[in-house]
Amino acid sequence: MTEAEAIESLTGTGAMVATFAAMWISMTFGYLTVAYFIGAALSRFQCTVISVLYAVWAGMFASVTIGYGHAWLLLREREDTIYDSVPNFASVPYYLELMIFVFGASTLVTLYFMHDIRKRG
Repeated sequence: MTEAEAIESLTGTGAMVATFAAMWISMTFGYLTVAYFIGAALSRFQCTVISVLYAVWAGMFASVTIGYGHAWLLLREREDTIYDSVPNFASVPYYLELMIFVFGASTLVTLYFMHDIRKRG
């Protein structure tokens, strides 16, 4: 793979990481908005359905984001590019572990937020 092809692949893969992370953030803030404004008024069934849908879709967006991030790191290590000179790209320690923790913990805290709102209401 030429350097230009590697840079193009890295850029495309990075864009996918950003896209799916943005989708996760949008889904999470949408769920938090519903929880805050009408969470206490939802029936148990409605709350269960929306929470399961949120958990499934948030998990999917998170896993795709992590997968594309992993692919980016593998390609970055395999190919020599100008990115080798950029300190932010030279080493990203514990990227996968950090992303798994951030997405997982944030999703669980978001689900707990709905539970807490309903318990108070």
